[in-house]
Amino acid sequence: MDTLRSARRRLLAVGLAWAVAGAACSAPERVDAKRAAPADRRREELRDQLRGTLGERYDVPLAAATIEELARGSNFYDMLCRACHGPTGKGNGRSARMLMIPPPDLTDPSTAAFFSDRAKLQIIAEGIAGSPMIGWSRMLEEQDQIAVLHFMSTLVREPQSP
Repeated sequence: MDTLRSARRRLLAVGLAWAVAGAACSAPERVDAKRAAPADRRREELRDQLRGTLGERYDVPLAAATIEELARGSNFYDMLCRACHGPTGKGNGRSARMLMIPPPDLTDPSTAAFFSDRAKLQIIAEGIAGSPMIGWSRMLEEQDQIAVLHFMSTLVREPQSP
């Protein structure tokens, strides 16, 4: 119950932060050559950067999700991620069309497999420099960031068989 109360208090602060983040997400930025690079190259560069940042922890698996954690992650996703990533994670949220760099399709199995869970957790916590993806480490405690990550993993659709 304390965790829920604590989360509710943090979410009051998130309301203001969300308004600021929404403005930042929709604000046009000058696109430099690096951000204008093809999406695949940007993604590979980010993965290399995250491997360097996380070192040996890059491939360390996270503990399995609990039902309570998935429910908490779903609530946080709806409040913090849905506007850009969309209700089902397809990257088609109401704010997505205003972004200079579109959100990834979190339902795509190849997108989901591209980064390790630790790398995805780092992205949730710290954001992605030069993109509209902000970090949530100041709003969410690590266990809540993990809950969001676990919930996002439920959005991945099954790979299509040939």
